[in-house]
Amino acid sequence: MSNLGNYQRMVTLAKKVGGPLKLATIVFSSGVATTKIAEHGYKGVKKYMNTRTNSKVKAKRIYTVHTDANYNDEIYFKNGRKLSVLIIDKDSAVVEVVGENDNPYVVTRDFLKKVSDFDQ
Repeated sequence: MSNLGNYQRMVTLAKKVGGPLKLATIVFSSGVATTKIAEHGYKGVKKYMNTRTNSKVKAKRIYTVHTDANYNDEIYFKNGRKLSVLIIDKDSAVVEVVGENDNPYVVTRDFLKKVSDFDQ
């Protein structure tokens, strides 16, 4: 199988855009533009994730559970247990129960307020 077909397509395309130098310029420019757009998009996503995460992470504070409660049959909050809130986002929170092996858990902020001294 010869490469004559691809060569013929490239020559035809070069004639349509005004010559091989213009074709090479178009190919190179589109590659640079694609790279810059991808780089800009990556930096934007990275910046968004950093600001989103940093603004939601609070200082690590230990809260105490004051009411026995079961959350979605996933975790049982027992009176006297200690927990720390890792991330707060709108109406939910990621909590770590001190002494538990299966951490972390996602619970609602309202639930935390009901069963512990969590006040945010």
